[in-house]
Amino acid sequence: MRRLIYIIIIHLISIGVFAQTYTPFGTPIDGFYRGEGSSSDLALWEHEADAWVNAHGNGQVIKTGNATATYNCHSFAWNMSEGGNTMWINMFTILDGLIFNEKDPNTTLPGPTNITRYWTDGSYIEVPEYQATKVWFGSCWTWSHTLKKWVNQCDHSAIRLPSGLYESKWGPWGRYIHPRDKCPYNLSSRRYFKVNLPISGPPAPCNEGSYTIGNFNRLPSGFTVQWGTNNSNLTLVSGQGTDIAVYRKVRNGADMIECKIVYSNRTINLNPLNVYFGAPAIQWIAGPQSPPNGQEAGYEAILPHGAPIPTNYEWILNPQGRNSVYPSGRFVYIAFYDAGTYQLVCRATNNCGVGDYSVITLNVTNN
Repeated sequence: MRRLIYIIIIHLISIGVFAQTYTPFGTPIDGFYRGEGSSSDLALWEHEADAWVNAHGNGQVIKTGNATATYNCHSFAWNMSEGGNTMWINMFTILDGLIFNEKDPNTTLPGPTNITRYWTDGSYIEVPEYQATKVWFGSCWTWSHTLKKWVNQCDHSAIRLPSGLYESKWGPWGRYIHPRDKCPYNLSSRRYFKVNLPISGPPAPCNEGSYTIGNFNRLPSGFTVQWGTNNSNLTLVSGQGTDIAVYRKVRNGADMIECKIVYSNRTINLNPLNVYFGAPAIQWIAGPQSPPNGQEAGYEAILPHGAPIPTNYEWILNPQGRNSVYPSGRFVYIAFYDAGTYQLVCRATNNCGVGDYSVITLNVTNN
């Protein structure tokens, strides 16, 4: 045992100072604080990266960070992009790395036992690429007869930006924004992930609703939660700093419940939850504002995105005069027989009550 501990200490000294970060669910991830490369190393890495970009980037690769030995792709994608400390994270654990000799063709090859903790503990779930925020390129060890050592061209991670582009750190080379197929790694084994921490709660309560972080049985020690909203239709009644929040309606309408998990100087932004509180609030009435006299015009009551379907609509043309009004749910059709100025009014009802009136002014003209 003493010999094993001694070997571990010597190994750690050779590659850096041991560090740890954590998955969103609190599982530890092995890492290292590493010193910077020499000036000649940095110059070489910059030159190598520039040569690759010029040869393969097709003008589509944008540099966002300089070459450095202090962090790598896995740390940037899974740790630093979420606010974590600068460190180097290997795909395999420290113990797996101890028995791996990259220059021995018969060595035991380490699996991705470190990086896979991000999803094997449930913190991230696998999704189609278009939904992903994280990309893992896999593991594909091969023996290089030229270099006389094991190489792993799949050993890479990236973040996927809303634009669909990737951003990733290329070993000790710099960090780049690039198309999905423009990086110096094997592309054949990619898998795609997003954080598995949904906000759970009623999508359309009448007056008050309770919301939690899905998949958290309890908030781990040292974790805090910051709740917020997108507008002023709701107010937070209780729960700031905890994993259960209660919101109350200020006025009828749509809002967006937002949540951040903060721990170890890191912040994870959860996907916001669109909600609708109270009676229907019609945003506007769509249709022609200057319809010709002697013809029929159609109008539609537009509800906010995600609003529940009302049980009833009330349409009023004021004054109605000799005009004919034909309501049909959220639509109404009006046959105009008198020129003039009118107000078309609509309100809707659901199980929470009757919403406010929405009004549009119509100027009916003779042909």
